Amino acid sequence: MPELAASVRVAVWTSFAWAQGVDADTVLRRALPDVDVVLGLSERLALWQEVGERAVYAALPRPGAPGLLPRCSTDAFAAAADAQEAVFVAGVGGLAVPRLVTFGAEDETIGSEGLAIRWESFDAAPVPVHRLAGVDVAGADRALRQAVHAAADGLGDGGWVDAWQGQPARATEREWSLPTDLPERVRGLLARAGSILEIAELGLSHAERSTTAQLTGERQSALRPLRDTAVAALEAATCSAGAYFAAQPRRTSS
Repeated sequence: MPELAASVRVAVWTSFAWAQGVDADTVLRRALPDVDVVLGLSERLALWQEVGERAVYAALPRPGAPGLLPRCSTDAFAAAADAQEAVFVAGVGGLAVPRLVTFGAEDETIGSEGLAIRWESFDAAPVPVHRLAGVDVAGADRALRQAVHAAADGLGDGGWVDAWQGQPARATEREWSLPTDLPERVRGLLARAGSILEIAELGLSHAERSTTAQLTGERQSALRPLRDTAVAALEAATCSAGAYFAAQPRRTSS
């Protein structure tokens, strides 16, 4: 089953864990249940927590749109842009980029293919508090709803239905794995943005198999803005979740 980007899930669940005084390794199993092995992340998160960070944020850079990605080296920027995601902290600076690795496909003793994520750490500049506090969740939600209507109008050829054959209904009904303590506005935007992003990407894949080049171009022109707006909304909602948990009184595990 497709899930939210790994960086989104890690950011939300880690921020939740730090606010609750829960061991981050425990909630990471909730954040990445579809991953068999996670490498290089626990150590980085522990270090960030030790130096006083209170939340983890996600950046979802796309070509021409770095999003919330903090200032960093060329190598770090290239890695995040290639993965199209990263997690970062605002106070001391620093980011980690995931790389998916499959294993066991040719090993008969394992029985099935496994999935690992290796996180590569980089230095990054601290992020001004006002930059994250000023993220407009309501505006991102409004822009996403407008983009959905615009895409539906642009796909007047029937491609909206043909592309997913019922997928939109199933996607929007999905119960994403998220902490229960999230504000409803943030939870709702995470779910909508994640679902719509999945739908848009499925539609773009379908558009490549359209019967004519003109139809391919028309469908792509309608769906690319929707995909990009969904990515921006997902990033904004994740940022808001981190800021919310960072503002909560710290709890300690008993």
